[in-house]
Amino acid sequence: MKSGHKGIILLGLILALSLASTALAQDQYPSKPINVVVGYPPGGIMDIQVRSAIPRLSKELGQNAVMVNKPGAGSTLAVNYVAKSKPDGYTIMNVGFIGVVSAPYMYHIDWGVEDFTYFIGHSTFNFAICVRADAPWKTFQEWVEYVKKNPGFKYGTYGQLTPVHVFIEWMGKELGLKLVHIPYTGGAPGLTALMGGHIEIYGSAGSHVPYIKQGKLRTLLEIKGKIPDPPGIKVQTVNEIFKNAPLDIIDLPIGYLGPKNLPPAIRAKLTDAIKKSTTDNPEFIKANEMINVDVEYMSPEDVLKSVKKGYTSFGTLLRELNLVKEIKKEKVQ
Repeated sequence: MKSGHKGIILLGLILALSLASTALAQDQYPSKPINVVVGYPPGGIMDIQVRSAIPRLSKELGQNAVMVNKPGAGSTLAVNYVAKSKPDGYTIMNVGFIGVVSAPYMYHIDWGVEDFTYFIGHSTFNFAICVRADAPWKTFQEWVEYVKKNPGFKYGTYGQLTPVHVFIEWMGKELGLKLVHIPYTGGAPGLTALMGGHIEIYGSAGSHVPYIKQGKLRTLLEIKGKIPDPPGIKVQTVNEIFKNAPLDIIDLPIGYLGPKNLPPAIRAKLTDAIKKSTTDNPEFIKANEMINVDVEYMSPEDVLKSVKKGYTSFGTLLRELNLVKEIKKEKVQ
């Protein structure tokens, strides 16, 4: 037999063995623990969600699911880690898809919103503008009138160019308010500043809920979600005030994603297990009720559609509000 023919046969055998090995690996998936990444320190909303889902997820997959906290850059460090992980089903992430939408505008990264496998959306944030319980404004309209008479009012959020920051800037433009943004590194330091009187208004993504329940804070405006109204006060919602509010950047859910190009069989198995451990799981639902987070299923197709729409809306708002000049892109490793 000619050497050229031998080489072709050998190459064919190697290819066949490789395909067989890949198929066997997929059939045996999972054969080791699965890492569930969270982009924030322990104790936050998404951390609590994963802890309540892991026992059921481990049971459904037949392997231990292990939580891995990778905080930094508003969850972008963790998302970047997952984006560059091997697409073998052993690295997944519970994430606020808002972070996926905003990161490409803020950091030097080499991935976009379509460079992931989206499993499901399972819940929504409680976005709100909140004040201390003893604040002089009982309603949102009272605050608006105060700011019009006192331009340069300072407000805080959990970070520069986060969706709440961008939304409040849009709101200020619509109402003719002159506001000054004070960014913090996260919900905890921002709320600490509010409680300490360093700022009087704070735009939150949900960290305020325990303080509301303790009677230390009040919700001045509900952007997304539902918090019980204080006694004798009806809290207004964004939809009651604005007919054209850019809710595309706020409506994005919390859910699970993984690296792009996961094999179909592994993707299907993970999607089913994640759904059973979250929206179909009474323990997960109970844990979310305790932090006032609404649980609602969103399909992978609808998640991708929502993320793509939110990404476009976010960029449009940045340009309309002239916030693009504020972007100082950082390199994410």
